[in-house]
Amino acid sequence: MVLMVTKEDWVVACQDVKDKCIFIAKGLKTELDKRFILQGAMNPIGIQYWVQPKVTMIIPKHLQIQKSH
Repeated sequence: MVLMVTKEDWVVACQDVKDKCIFIAKGLKTELDKRFILQGAMNPIGIQYWVQPKVTMIIPKHLQIQKSH
């Protein structure tokens, strides 16, 4: 027995896969957003202090960001 897939069947199947992938990606993004702090709050705890000039001027600003977060 040979099953034939029509063009319409193929289009519907592809759209269904696309819709499910988008749904899963949005759910993943939501979960990641819940688990990780904002980039602006992460920057102050990064290692960029070791490579930036005038680091003593940056530290107080970053500490304030951490405190407010």
